[in-house]
Amino acid sequence: MSSPTVPQAEGELGCFLDTSRLHAELRRTRGWSEDRLMQEYLRLLGSSLVSGDLAFYSSNPLHTPTAFQLTRGECAPVPHMADIERSHANLIKWFDPLIRTNAPNVACTRGATLITPELHDIARKLSEGSISNAWVGMEIKLIALGAGWYEGVTATNPGTPRPPLCHVDPAKANLQDKPYKPR
Repeated sequence: MSSPTVPQAEGELGCFLDTSRLHAELRRTRGWSEDRLMQEYLRLLGSSLVSGDLAFYSSNPLHTPTAFQLTRGECAPVPHMADIERSHANLIKWFDPLIRTNAPNVACTRGATLITPELHDIARKLSEGSISNAWVGMEIKLIALGAGWYEGVTATNPGTPRPPLCHVDPAKANLQDKPYKPR
């Protein structure tokens, strides 16, 4: 974690998760494989994004946040914390409608991403502009990955999203109307 009073990249104040250091410590202290490390890291990110303990926030799509920002305790008093908290509250409020409205834009295929061109418009319209995070798609994807809504995720495999995150095309899935034959 970085210091809350020392400006980070591009002068951002706040505490940011040091992912490289976290991974190195977990490898050293737990002896985890890369796949286990990836699974646990995604669970940590997902649950921390849902709880509001972490944020990946910028109101500007052309500005990539420094890293995952810690939003509690001594790390909280930063100039844009009210925007982060408001955007987070609305992400949680609108999470289900967001993923379900976006699902027709996402195929249930290996490597498919939830971060579609339509997602930000959907978020803006559903929330009436109250989700100000230009990186809301990233947060949604990480929440879904952490919750296990992607199948087969490893350190080298992006996995496959599962409904309700995506849709299955019956023609491509060979699910055309066929008579049911019990075994």
